Amino acid sequence: MKFLYLSVFFLAFHIITWGNNPKETQFVAEPFSFEAKGSLKLEGTLILPENFTESTKVAILVAPPMAMDKDYGGMFVSLAERLGKHGIATFRFNNRAFTDTTLEAASEKITMYDHADDLHNAINAIKKDKRFANNPIGLIGHSEGGCCSIIETSRNKEIDFLVTLSTCGIDGADFCYCQNTLYFSYPNNFPSIARNNIVRDIYERSQIVKKFNNITEIEAALRRQINESAARAGVEYTEAQVAKFLKEWTIPRTIAFVKYNPEIYLSKITCPVLATHGTTDGMVEWKTHLDGIEKAFMKIGKSNYKIMTFQDTDHSYQYAPTTVPFFISMRNPNANKPVFIEKNWDQIADWLINNYSDAPAL
Repeated sequence: MKFLYLSVFFLAFHIITWGNNPKETQFVAEPFSFEAKGSLKLEGTLILPENFTESTKVAILVAPPMAMDKDYGGMFVSLAERLGKHGIATFRFNNRAFTDTTLEAASEKITMYDHADDLHNAINAIKKDKRFANNPIGLIGHSEGGCCSIIETSRNKEIDFLVTLSTCGIDGADFCYCQNTLYFSYPNNFPSIARNNIVRDIYERSQIVKKFNNITEIEAALRRQINESAARAGVEYTEAQVAKFLKEWTIPRTIAFVKYNPEIYLSKITCPVLATHGTTDGMVEWKTHLDGIEKAFMKIGKSNYKIMTFQDTDHSYQYAPTTVPFFISMRNPNANKPVFIEKNWDQIADWLINNYSDAPAL
């Protein structure tokens, strides 16, 4: 299972100036670190507006729990600096999967719950800094990082706001099925019989992971399903092939995601929430997931939330006039030169500046 996923460490204050627009401001960037579980030091960068006061909002930027540095392919640099222009402070950090050198690169042992725990420590560290003792602090999470942010916000009432960017709004097993069968929904990619078998296997295996809690039970049920699948297809898998299938579905991060039910956590969030999504996202279909988030809020009668869509915006918040499936867009040769849509960041800033309201843009 694959989920979409340059590090600059400032050794001294670095002043950045934003043009001559009177609404734009200067900010400083400085290093900041905190101690996470297991005494692991996670390092990052604070962006502090020049006009920083105790009412300045502080947003922690949250990437998925895979090995990502604080700049997140440039996306978090763009977001942090644009928010800084609007007078909003941010903190972004090298996450646990990136920092912990004892982890195997492809093991994906860090789950969304581990990452949520690290967010808790990050919030506490910022609050212990006297400069931020009284500031509103919130989370801005992208993709699976949004799931981590939702989990932490549901259990931490000291969080003042939450922004999700292209985040899962449906049952994890359903999302897993939809995303992993997308490639096979294109008729020219596979013969129909093979396609149907693969799609069925993905559904059955995701449901097994969702159903069982004990890893031994999951592996036993998966092994039975794999043998049954081989019998249906008239093939015989080697033990090495079976082990490969088992490994794909028993990665800790995968298990956590498949079992994730956003409604459980969304129903416990009391702070204001902004849920955003690009309308040409080829990885996480915008309407399905925003509808899922809104339905969870409507079910509990929550009113302090806003749903926001960004036109011609893909999963990485870059310009995309049409929806391109992720298995094609990830091969894009321009992917190494991302250009992010700053007007989207401006709309997020407007929501934060106007105290989480529907006030018009600045």
